[in-house]
Amino acid sequence: MVRRVAVKIRIGTLLSGDYEEDDSGKHVVVNGKKIYRVNVVGTVMNVYSGGNLMIVLDDGSGVVRVKFFDSFPEVSVGDIVRVVGKVRKDDDIYILGETLCKITDPNEELLWRAEASQFSTTTSEHEEQTEEKNIFIEEDVV
Repeated sequence: MVRRVAVKIRIGTLLSGDYEEDDSGKHVVVNGKKIYRVNVVGTVMNVYSGGNLMIVLDDGSGVVRVKFFDSFPEVSVGDIVRVVGKVRKDDDIYILGETLCKITDPNEELLWRAEASQFSTTTSEHEEQTEEKNIFIEEDVV
């Protein structure tokens, strides 16, 4: 079996895709491209542990659950992490975690965001929101 490339993608873009299962496997379709594995970076919002580990990850564009079933690293709320995993779906899309790495260098996070922007489907929406926020009211100051 061929190991698929982990695509750097924003969580909001991942969640906006259409989840599909076919002969090629489980994947999300974003901008016409099938994405089987993802590479996401975000802040850990919640940690649930029992026999397994589940974290809630937020990157500012969306929130996704990441589940680890085998071995899993120690992680705390507030940590900035990179997760590589497979796209899956039960009630919602989630990530079946393969690796988790804490990010301590803010430049690494900025570089990742720049590289992940190639799959952004919300660029025009973001630009519209930014334009709406930049409305200035002119007043005469006496």
